[in-house]
Amino acid sequence: MSKKQERQEAIEYIKKHIKKGDTLYTKIVKVSPSGMSRQITVLDIKDNTPSYWSYYVSKILGYKLKI
Repeated sequence: MSKKQERQEAIEYIKKHIKKGDTLYTKIVKVSPSGMSRQITVLDIKDNTPSYWSYYVSKILGYKLKI
């Protein structure tokens, strides 16, 4: 699958599952010693259960995903 297809599928998935008015949170997991890079997690919380969206956001933005 091409990166363009992966990006489009990620956009469609997020549009299907995240509705207008939903709140997404970001959490800085790690900052490099130089401060030039950061690992950020994207999530939402519904019914006291977190759902992580970092994979889809990384596909949409074209960033590498570090777990």
